[in-house]
Amino acid sequence: MIDTLKENRLIRKGKKLLTKGKLEKAYRCFEKAVMLNNSINNRFYLGLSMMSLTRFADAKKIFTDIRKEDEENELNLLSLAECNMMLRKWLEAENIYRKLHKMFPNNEAYKEYLERSQDVIYREKYVIARELFSKAERALFAKDKKEALKHLLEAEEYNPNSSMILNNIASLYMLLKKYEEAYPYIERAITISPDNQRFQKNYISIKRKLRK
Repeated sequence: MIDTLKENRLIRKGKKLLTKGKLEKAYRCFEKAVMLNNSINNRFYLGLSMMSLTRFADAKKIFTDIRKEDEENELNLLSLAECNMMLRKWLEAENIYRKLHKMFPNNEAYKEYLERSQDVIYREKYVIARELFSKAERALFAKDKKEALKHLLEAEEYNPNSSMILNNIASLYMLLKKYEEAYPYIERAITISPDNQRFQKNYISIKRKLRK
């Protein structure tokens, strides 16, 4: 009973630390939770924290082991495919996206992921953009907004249709109080992902600032 409470507390704490960008501390929380209970759920979060630390090879090992126990775990398959993409294991990533598309034939996103994993030019640009995005996150956690923005603007050159990258550029311009520069990026993010509520809030906030 005591171990279960401690395990749950560690998982909750680890999730909060991940969102705050305290990646090493989050990793240690999930690692301790796995020591208490080697469950699929705990190992999955440990793998996610490794991905956040760009330890893709280590994360891949965890997701691969989980797959042996739960072959059709959707989130695990997605995470494993992402690790393979970042490690440039193109065929392995492609095979997983093909499986996901077969499992969920009506999910257009999985069809798109499969096609992109087969595109020689796109997939390399995708990985470079993700690497730059990770650098931007680390710079932002270090409170270096300008350095973070520099990495994101470069990432956008490699992946101009990533609504996540566009929104983060807009958010950084907002933090720097450069609302006119922020507007075209949030407008593009909204066009690509119109249902994203976080993007909509940023869009409204920027519009208000521009009216003043």
